Amino acid sequence: MKHRKKFVFLFCLVISLFLVTGCWNRRDLNQLVIVAAMGIDKGEDQQVILTAQVIKPVASASSEGSASENTAVEILTAQGKTVFDAVRNFVEESGRKLYYPHTMAIVVGEGLAREGILPVLDFFLRDHELRLTTWFLVSSGSAADVINLKPLLGPIPAQNLEMLLKDSHDVAKSVSTNILDTFNECADESLQPVLSRVEINVINGQKIARLVGSYVFRTDKLVGWLTATQTRGYLFIRGEVKSGIIVVPYPGKPNQRISLEIKNASGKVKPYLEDGTVKYSIDVEVTSNIGEQMGADLLDDPGMLKQLEAEQGAAVKQEIQNVVTRAQTEYKLDILGLGAATARKFPAQWRDLKDTWEEEFPNQAVQVVVKAKVENSGLTNLLKIEK
Repeated sequence: MKHRKKFVFLFCLVISLFLVTGCWNRRDLNQLVIVAAMGIDKGEDQQVILTAQVIKPVASASSEGSASENTAVEILTAQGKTVFDAVRNFVEESGRKLYYPHTMAIVVGEGLAREGILPVLDFFLRDHELRLTTWFLVSSGSAADVINLKPLLGPIPAQNLEMLLKDSHDVAKSVSTNILDTFNECADESLQPVLSRVEINVINGQKIARLVGSYVFRTDKLVGWLTATQTRGYLFIRGEVKSGIIVVPYPGKPNQRISLEIKNASGKVKPYLEDGTVKYSIDVEVTSNIGEQMGADLLDDPGMLKQLEAEQGAAVKQEIQNVVTRAQTEYKLDILGLGAATARKFPAQWRDLKDTWEEEFPNQAVQVVVKAKVENSGLTNLLKIEK
């Protein structure tokens, strides 16, 4: 019996050797072109132009000179009839296929975005190498110009773009979207997409990427954009404001200002029935601390704090109302999520509204309710110096 067990064990061990295939599909580093970021633009004659920021096989950034003078990347370009066709055409320039798992961002030019981004998304959703959490942005101009920017910090320009997107919640005046989020919003029949917007600014003679506001889409076609403050209003509605600064007038002194730092915020679209008709309330709560004051008075007086809370509430309500008005009157697109909230809470009523929602949305009554609180008045005040 003992010998039989040994025989069975050895037999299983031998069989397992044939089942373990090893790294059958491995590729050495010298066979890869590692992509850090990619730009996609509209070309002539329905061509697609790709611009890839790729990591050099040997990083050449030295200790001498600035980061912008010594980069660890090269720029490759290719074009084709489709995104996939253009990707394969990169081989003509590099001699190697592109490798996507380390891609930090995909940037689409505004011209291509106005024609539709679903064909672009389709390729990246099908490709098994690219992470669906890769950042997805739309450029106010050419995507190639963004990809060609010199690095502001560090040797890889794409890292600067990634840091902007990761830290955007500290300002809450732009949105950060990835490939999967973008596709889900484009596929959602009850909600229109709002995507990341990047533009190029010049500071001290150097071109830099900057996230400014957001782009509004009808399904997958770009139709317009929201300003920075309108974008924060949109984020308040979505409950996605994590931080940021609200500047309000100093109580009783309109020429002076107080900076309030947002500590907590929540927002929700609440549909309700009134006489059988669906109506909407956008309820937002925001709590802040005093981060800076221009006046010299102590702000620990309860009456003073009440005034500050009223000013903060009015400022937040105005930001929200601005984006509601623009969505209903200019774009006539439900970027607010009214339809999605109705579908969740009142599915029977949504079935009646669904087919005509695009015509119904601009006429919906929307009430904005903001509860504002200032928790910390601070322990310091400006010294009054007698002359």
